[in-house]
Amino acid sequence: MAMFEKKKNGLESTVNVASVALKSPEPLRSEPVAPVSNQGGKPALIGTTIQVSGDISGGENLLVEGRVEGTIRLEKHDLTIGPSGSAYANLTAKLVRIEGEVVGDVVGIERVVIGSSGRVRGNITAPRVLVEDGARFKGMIDMDFGDKASERSGRSGSTVEAAINRAAS
Repeated sequence: MAMFEKKKNGLESTVNVASVALKSPEPLRSEPVAPVSNQGGKPALIGTTIQVSGDISGGENLLVEGRVEGTIRLEKHDLTIGPSGSAYANLTAKLVRIEGEVVGDVVGIERVVIGSSGRVRGNITAPRVLVEDGARFKGMIDMDFGDKASERSGRSGSTVEAAINRAAS
């Protein structure tokens, strides 16, 4: 039997390790855990001092205030490039709002908004596009991808895959 001695306030106390009851670990859950999503909450943030190089995808809204190089794909969520943000990337999101700088192609499943402080150099594909007064844009805008998507896919209505393929071609 192991014994430990401990002095506290000048008094000695003895703990018998054999008499300490240990709680057994809880059994693992067998049901699947739902993914975490922040729909309706604050978006995930890439801060002003963060630089990301690579592909970003996810299941929540995203605000970019730093620098991103690569691709961002959030087909079911919103993407905002903030006033101090820059993306040298191809962007795909349900709604894309650009207040900073983007160099690359932009696909908005529902809409693309270029704010008054936004700067975009690349092609935009979306059913609705808003370019606010003061924004800078150089490229082409394709707002008719729904009809062409149905021609390519043989179905009516636009699809995410058709929009992305069209933006790439």
